[in-house]
Amino acid sequence: MTTSQKKRKIIVILVVLLLVIIGLFSYRYIKAHHDFRKSIKVITKNDSSDQISYYEVNSAGVHRKIKSFQSDPIQIYHVTDCYHSDIVSGKVKNLLTLDKAIKTDINDKDVLTELSDIDHEIMKTKMININNETYVVVLLNVNLWSPYCLYHYDQKKKCLKEIKTFDGEDVIGIKLK
Repeated sequence: MTTSQKKRKIIVILVVLLLVIIGLFSYRYIKAHHDFRKSIKVITKNDSSDQISYYEVNSAGVHRKIKSFQSDPIQIYHVTDCYHSDIVSGKVKNLLTLDKAIKTDINDKDVLTELSDIDHEIMKTKMININNETYVVVLLNVNLWSPYCLYHYDQKKKCLKEIKTFDGEDVIGIKLK
């Protein structure tokens, strides 16, 4: 076998390996984005049109429109006056002002502390309690759009997991599977 034949063989093997690797990553990506076995159902209300929408959101943050459904019983708490936003070292920092906050208890303080790390000014915070689970909807002050970020608060790990950000649609109901 000549040197040029060896080089071609190595190149063919490398191309085949690269294609296999790309194929595996693509398969995992597609599978994760279309897997709705671990999902929640979310009801939103559009800020400008008051239109109600129904979504199913999976663990990868991918959503799809679905037929209307009834929300699980929820308790909604609007948390106000709990942050003072300021620029610190060139970044937006949400400084907690718990002494002025309305609707706080021990669990809320943990959630609010986690939220303070968000990189944009927080305009509104809404806590949704459902089946002893805490979900949080945060409206951020961002130019050109109105991001409503939906989070789940993991009480064991004491951390927030972002579920989905909706543009101009506030979360008004949730149904857990």
